[in-house]
Amino acid sequence: MLTVTPEDVTWEEIPQSGDVPSAREGHTLCVVKGRLYLFGGASSPEATECLPGVYSFDIVTLTWECLAVGGVALRALRHCSAAGGENIYVYGGAVEGNPTDDLMVFNTVSLTWTPVKTSGSLPPALWGQSCALVGDQVFMFGGYGAGGEFCKDLYVLNTENLQWQKMEVKGESPAACSGQTLTAHHDKDIYLFGGKSTNEDGTVT
Repeated sequence: MLTVTPEDVTWEEIPQSGDVPSAREGHTLCVVKGRLYLFGGASSPEATECLPGVYSFDIVTLTWECLAVGGVALRALRHCSAAGGENIYVYGGAVEGNPTDDLMVFNTVSLTWTPVKTSGSLPPALWGQSCALVGDQVFMFGGYGAGGEFCKDLYVLNTENLQWQKMEVKGESPAACSGQTLTAHHDKDIYLFGGKSTNEDGTVT
């Protein structure tokens, strides 16, 4: 586990104790009230569902804890997640090689997973998409769908009424991609970086 100091742009390895999670990729990490919450990911490219468990990291004591959680356990690989209030919203991912359109909510107080039904302009089943929360809205972009195509649409989930909206955007839209990062800044701007896309000739960039 590494941290970077913005002032001098220096990476530093953090000493860890407690229930340190196993090595993995494709997981997500969210911060809620000064604690980091990690879940998902896989230790092998052949995995068909994510590793079990939800881990919490205390950034003061540098200690991990494997939480005793309830509800329907998360299974999807390469989902996206965003924290809002005491909840973490998790969309999509892949189970046994197939993308899903499930929305799961993890409550950091009750430590419970809950599948949630939504309405509105529902996004397709996706994996490899990214999302970020601004105010009470989760913005989600990209991903890889069941038809084998990258998604270039922007969807927004209102966390108050659990309604999705497919947004009509202005300007030059990013290329359809998956695996990119999406980061909100000051509840106003969202920054996208990287990702995998396909050129017109079929090559992957």
